[in-house]
Amino acid sequence: MQTVIRLGLFILSISLLSSCEKEDENSDATPTLSTFLQGNFDLTRADYSGSLGTILGSIPVNGTGTNTDGFFLFESFTKTTTYLLNTNMTVATVSYPLYFGGAGTFEILSETSFNINDAITGTTNYEVSSRTANSLVISTGYDRDTLGGNANLLLNLYLTKD
Repeated sequence: MQTVIRLGLFILSISLLSSCEKEDENSDATPTLSTFLQGNFDLTRADYSGSLGTILGSIPVNGTGTNTDGFFLFESFTKTTTYLLNTNMTVATVSYPLYFGGAGTFEILSETSFNINDAITGTTNYEVSSRTANSLVISTGYDRDTLGGNANLLLNLYLTKD
C-alpha cells in the first residue's frame, strides 16, 4: 500500500514539475500583437516616401520628418485607441506639416497588421514591419492636403512603449 502511495506521489510531483516548465517556456514567448498593443506608445520618428502634388506638378519626396511628436494609446480590453502624429516634411527647403489624429476602435487582422476605424477619417490599415519588447515600427498610407499641395506618402512610424 505504501509503495502505491509513494508511486502516486512521485507521478504527481513529476506532472507538476513538467507543467511548471511549460509555463516558464511560454513566459519567454513573444506576446501576440493583441496583447502587445496595450498602453501608450510615443512616436519617436516618422519616415516618409512618395510624392507631393503641387500646381507645378508632382515632386518625389523621401526623408525623415522633423519636429516629430505624437502617440498611439491602445486600450486592448475595449479595443479603442487615440492617436496623434505631427511632423514636418522638407522639400527643397520648404517645410510642409504632416498631421493626423483621432480616436476610434482597432482590429487585429494578423500578427503583422491591424486597422484603426475612426468615425471621422474612416478605416486606416497599419502594417507592422518590426517589433521588439518595447518598440514597434508601423507603416501606413498618408494621402492628405498639406500647405501647398497634396501629400501621397508611405509613412514608417517608430513607436516606443511607455
